[in-house]
Amino acid sequence: MFVGAAGLGEPHFRMGLLILTAALFTLVVVAALLYRRGLNELADASGTALFSIAGLLYLLGALLTIVVVGVYLAACGLRTHGCGVLHDG
Repeated sequence: MFVGAAGLGEPHFRMGLLILTAALFTLVVVAALLYRRGLNELADASGTALFSIAGLLYLLGALLTIVVVGVYLAACGLRTHGCGVLHDG
């Protein structure tokens, strides 16, 4: 049985990792939204539309990262032996 640094068992470790990952992705999306808003204001002030496009691409990159990681974890969960990331054997 896996014992984490705080003496928690494997199910608690996985739940903590899941919560930490969700919090991280939430912060990434919020940061991307704020970054996009700043680039949109810069685009309006400078008259250069490329800043607005850069903000949109940054936001799409943050969202697609979440989708790609979700698909990877779903694919690992559907396999019979797991993907080895959180699997003991």
